[in-house]
Amino acid sequence: TLDATVNPDFGQVEQDPAVVNLSAFEVFFPERRPFFLEGRQLLEGNGPGYYYSRRIGQPPRGNLPANVDFSSTPDQTTIIGAAKLTGRTQSGLSVGGLLAFTPAENATTVDLEGRDFRDYRVEPPTGYGVVRLEQEFGSSGSTVGIVGTGTRRDFQQVDPLADILRKQAYTGGVDWNLRFDGGQYELSGYAGAAYIQGSESTIDLAQTSSARYYQRPDANCNVPNPVPGCYLDYDPSRSSLFGYSLGLEFDKTSARHWLWGAEVNLESPGFELNDVGRLGSSDDIDGFGYLRYRESVPGNVFHRYDASLYLGSGWNFGGTRQYSFIDLEFGAQLKSFWGFNLSAEFNPRTQNDKLTRGGISMGRGHFWNVNGSFFSDFRKKTRFRAWMLYGRGETGGWDYILEGNISFQPGGSWELSLSPEWSIGTDARQYVTTLARDNPRTFGERYVFAFIDQSTFSTRFRLNYSFTPEFSLEGYAEPFVSTGRYYNYGELECWKCRTLREYGTDGTTIEIVEPEAPQELLVTDGNQQFTLSRDDFTFLSFRTNLVARWEWRPGSTLFLVWQLNRNDGAAVTNPRSANPGDYLDAITSPGQSFFAVKVTYWIPF
Repeated sequence: TLDATVNPDFGQVEQDPAVVNLSAFEVFFPERRPFFLEGRQLLEGNGPGYYYSRRIGQPPRGNLPANVDFSSTPDQTTIIGAAKLTGRTQSGLSVGGLLAFTPAENATTVDLEGRDFRDYRVEPPTGYGVVRLEQEFGSSGSTVGIVGTGTRRDFQQVDPLADILRKQAYTGGVDWNLRFDGGQYELSGYAGAAYIQGSESTIDLAQTSSARYYQRPDANCNVPNPVPGCYLDYDPSRSSLFGYSLGLEFDKTSARHWLWGAEVNLESPGFELNDVGRLGSSDDIDGFGYLRYRESVPGNVFHRYDASLYLGSGWNFGGTRQYSFIDLEFGAQLKSFWGFNLSAEFNPRTQNDKLTRGGISMGRGHFWNVNGSFFSDFRKKTRFRAWMLYGRGETGGWDYILEGNISFQPGGSWELSLSPEWSIGTDARQYVTTLARDNPRTFGERYVFAFIDQSTFSTRFRLNYSFTPEFSLEGYAEPFVSTGRYYNYGELECWKCRTLREYGTDGTTIEIVEPEAPQELLVTDGNQQFTLSRDDFTFLSFRTNLVARWEWRPGSTLFLVWQLNRNDGAAVTNPRSANPGDYLDAITSPGQSFFAVKVTYWIPF
């Protein structure tokens, strides 16, 4: 099957949910665009994430001058055209390929005093390519596959974008899934490599990004007095970076009762996929194992049930353990087809080389959580599910989360669903900033953290109504409220410590700079003084879209689209916890509406 698209518009696609991200890591959203959804599993393959279709058409990433009165930047990069080939031959060879091109994107700025309008390039012309082959063989359906991706950007002769975006990036790998003994056992794995090339500034950004933090003073060997056991080679003059990834897993997947499996995965520090792929972090060595007992024959009480034990640990390439966990789970479905799941997880003390965001390794205390869910009979016209989690940590953090979903489908023509989510908790180690300090115990830096009380309340509403098989209405809405309050500021006491030196103790003071400016705090430590920004916040969002769809002839469709995106973020000292009463404020926040009429026409030939 060959699919091609020219200058596509995906305005009728449901918007992404709102999120407040206080971490150093990217949030990955699911694909919703029909062109990229079809054949996605074949193109993604089995591996570390070589292909992530949301990279194509993503928001422009160029920077604009700070001293402008008004600016307008495109929300998404236009896709000039894309073509996709997917299929399977009679010999069992699955084939997937994709090519896509995006043009240069410009943002417009306005200087009202000088009446000066200017265009700034915020995204260069870019080409993306993905190819995937997978051969099935043997009576048990074993497979072996290869994948390759490429990204190239075309910069101007003098182009600031060349200092933040890579010129080119290539990835490739092989994967396999070998099935034995009639499919009872599986040996799967992958091996791959990645190469990026660009300006020194661009590759420096890659080295110092949250995915790897090459500059860490306790891991970088290119410092005057490196720490014994250092293993990273940070070089700001690099113009390319190379890395590799390996994975191996062995499972018993078919049995009357007992199932088990174990796997190991690693990504070298230089491994990078984020030009057309998806990678949270590299410099990882991970090991997992599980043991499961299941009963799938209905009995007097249960329709089915299973109990599982999961174990796992992770290290960086320097051999420092970054996490461990043990997880016990039990799930069951009753004879009535109602069911429940229970889980308890414990994470012991470990180190973490990401908490200081490019600084020294920091200890992390133990923490645990218990969670459970129950669900109704999925065969009924009214269905619901609820999930709850409660957890606590050694250093004072805790979480309480409630999620649910209820769906009504009284007839074949319409369906309504509501998915509320509520979470409150405290992060006892929220990163604030890094400042200079003459302290050899922390390698000459002051790593400042704080407690943060955060609360979030949101509800996703969906309504689908089919007037006729050819004419339907689809609606989506999500009010979202999130608040955060910072307090108990302090700094890391020493390398690999998990405790903080809290400001206001140990000879230090912390106070508000001025009553009229409660967001500014002054810290005095001996003969040193510095200020901290108190970043308390309240964030409101309301996202909705309504799509009327009329297929007036087979394959030819008319879409009427309305989207509304409202949001309002403000610095608020000591904000109260989020609650459903804030939904009105979210719905009336400033926003922007989008209207579109779209037509697709099928030409038979």
